[in-house]
Amino acid sequence: MGVIFLWNGGVIPRDSFVGNLGVPIPTLPKNDYYNIFAYVSFGLAGVFLILVLCCCGRIRLAVAVCSVAGQFISNVCQIMILPIFMGLLIIALWVACVFAMVGLIGGATFVAKTDDVFTNIDNYGDRFLGMFYYYTFATLWSNALLQALAIFVVASCCALWYFSHGIKQELDSPVTKSFCLAFRYHFGSLAFGSFILALVEWVQAVV
Repeated sequence: MGVIFLWNGGVIPRDSFVGNLGVPIPTLPKNDYYNIFAYVSFGLAGVFLILVLCCCGRIRLAVAVCSVAGQFISNVCQIMILPIFMGLLIIALWVACVFAMVGLIGGATFVAKTDDVFTNIDNYGDRFLGMFYYYTFATLWSNALLQALAIFVVASCCALWYFSHGIKQELDSPVTKSFCLAFRYHFGSLAFGSFILALVEWVQAVV
């Protein structure tokens, strides 16, 4: 941006090396402040450069994390299938549950309003309406549980891979082993956390 402003402000001549680079530089409408804009752009670029240099340690850490993540994915290739499988499972859950919820809400009694084109629930204590609310909460709970299960399996696979570099600690079916660990030792915690999340989402949807 600074070069463009200096070019249009006349500081960089048209016949200079910049014009001979073969890179098309946009021509802006005439303005007396282009040179000021150029110096401000160079100043901001300098500030950003200083900030980047100050964050070199964080950048190196991020590069190291990405490098380790790449090693993990190359050694545990099955983990790439997990998000696809869990995503399809969640989509199938919502499709089935939406059909069921439509059937439940359709069983409630609706009355027409005289001053509105929309209908209204006749009785908010209707049995079908209560079943609809319960089924909505169960759907949110199941959705949160599947997401928590997917996150746990990924985290467990990472831990199993990280601690499998010693002697006689070869990695063997980490995804299957992680599912077994989830259902055998951690399913209660996953279900309880999913229950709290689903309860908050349900209250937000209802209120």
